[in-house]
Amino acid sequence: MKKIFILIDYQGFFYSSREGGQDSNNGMDIDKLVNYFQEHEYEVHVLNFHEVDVSNEEFQNAYILYQSTEDQYLLYKNYIEDVLLALEYRGAILIPRFELFRAHSNKVFQELLRKLFLYPTLTKIQSECYGCYEDFKKGNRRKPPYVVKSSEGAKSSGVKLMLDTKNEDKLIKSISKSFESILWIKDKIKSVIRPHHIKVSHHRNKFICQDFIPDLKGDYKVVIYGKRYYVLDRRVKDNDFRASGSGIYYTDIDVDTNILDYAEALMEKFDCPYASFDIIDDNGYLDIVEFQFVTFGTGTFFESSIYFTKENASWVKKERDMTLEENVVDAVVHYINKIQTKY
Repeated sequence: MKKIFILIDYQGFFYSSREGGQDSNNGMDIDKLVNYFQEHEYEVHVLNFHEVDVSNEEFQNAYILYQSTEDQYLLYKNYIEDVLLALEYRGAILIPRFELFRAHSNKVFQELLRKLFLYPTLTKIQSECYGCYEDFKKGNRRKPPYVVKSSEGAKSSGVKLMLDTKNEDKLIKSISKSFESILWIKDKIKSVIRPHHIKVSHHRNKFICQDFIPDLKGDYKVVIYGKRYYVLDRRVKDNDFRASGSGIYYTDIDVDTNILDYAEALMEKFDCPYASFDIIDDNGYLDIVEFQFVTFGTGTFFESSIYFTKENASWVKKERDMTLEENVVDAVVHYINKIQTKY
């Protein structure tokens, strides 16, 4: 019998759910998850992160299903990262892999994964990552227009369009601002008593600069659980360039199979059980803007009454026939069956 641990946060949540309503932040039903895994003959253990004792050899070769968090400043996510990395050293099998967790609410690392996994065959979008305003001033070679994104943020928050060099410094300083009054005072004092003191940056929130693709009407939010693909056609508002967070979308659409093929190719590259992709059509060339692999929104699932799956090498449309918990368990079981020969 395979052993799997489900790790939940201090609020008792796993993942996210909207079954409680549009603005609900209720977690999934843990009992349902346990029951569905048991139906697949898994030995299931549910633990809080603080209950994980990495000195215990029971985690060796055990599967670890976990979540992330979007708490302010990602403080609890930082703690989760410590636990997961220690578990990986112990020999546990993280689902998804650690680097995919690292990309959650971390657009800088997303862009680094883009370069590692997707460029140049599955993306042509170019980007640069910066740790502070000073890095940008030394390294930037871009000319407007281009997109600037704070590393943390969802639903287009922290996403700005750089239109001209006149406002470049102001926008970059705003998006990277990390001002702390006590640090500023200490820096001033040190500058007086140490003539050669080099001041610290007060703009150390990391960010990216990315290609701006004009005239886009929207994107496709594709959420995938194993072999089930759920799609939203999202539109941009007038005088805007961002589809995420616009609130304008269409469900249960007939999706171009090229989009589904592209999403499938992304899944193969990233090798993950489930994912959320923001896919654009740039005059016939498909590309990906952002992606997540853990604790992404479930709105696309709940808004869709249909999904797409591949049968006999062809895409077919089917009525949604599983709960969210069933989708997650089915995707994880499918993923484990695929990778188990590696271990």
